[in-house]
Amino acid sequence: MSSLYFARTRDIAARALDGEMMIMSTLDSTLYNLNELGTLIWQFADGSGAERHIPVGKGHPGNPMGWDDMWAKFDALVRPRLGARGDRLFALVRDFGTGGALGEIRGIVAGLAA
Repeated sequence: MSSLYFARTRDIAARALDGEMMIMSTLDSTLYNLNELGTLIWQFADGSGAERHIPVGKGHPGNPMGWDDMWAKFDALVRPRLGARGDRLFALVRDFGTGGALGEIRGIVAGLAA
């Protein structure tokens, strides 16, 4: 990955129109049109406060999930496939240090392939 970044200069003119950014070079009149994501990136191109404006997602090491949050997410994704076995799988993962957990987890997960 390159350590070089685009920087704004006085040699361009930029204006946001309907969520998209229009950028024109004053040197050669080249015109660029950025979509919504490109516009967002462009707005932060000066490096000002990106961390203040883009929150860290739930589950990121900077914003960890508690067991209750994990259970809610796990249950919504797994219950349709495993039913009540999902409760056991979650308990096994939560208390993974207990003996024999890995074998039982394998058995439950193997049932998903069927």
